[in-house]
Amino acid sequence: AAGEPELCGVGIVLSQNEGGELVVLTMNEGGPAARSNLIKRDDVLCTIDGHDVHRQDIDYIRPHILGVPGSTVVLGLQRPGTRGNRLVHVRLRRGNLHRDLRLVPNPSPRPSPS
Repeated sequence: AAGEPELCGVGIVLSQNEGGELVVLTMNEGGPAARSNLIKRDDVLCTIDGHDVHRQDIDYIRPHILGVPGSTVVLGLQRPGTRGNRLVHVRLRRGNLHRDLRLVPNPSPRPSPS
């Protein structure tokens, strides 16, 4: 609607794995996530501003990540290979990348252990 502030994100592209987790696939070059140098490919998104979003779908998390340019958001990420459930918390300032939160189909599903 007219007069509403434009929403923007942090320049992150997520993919949903077979377990339903949202995994960082890539980041938009020059976007807040990439500039932070703190987020890595294959990190699993677990919390947004303290809200548990582990295994939620993209439509659920979109309003939590998108916000007005210049506002901040804290992502809680689980890094593959770390012991336990320790999260890496990354505070990002939303950039004016137009609705740049995307979900792409998992390009190569990993075979599940049988």
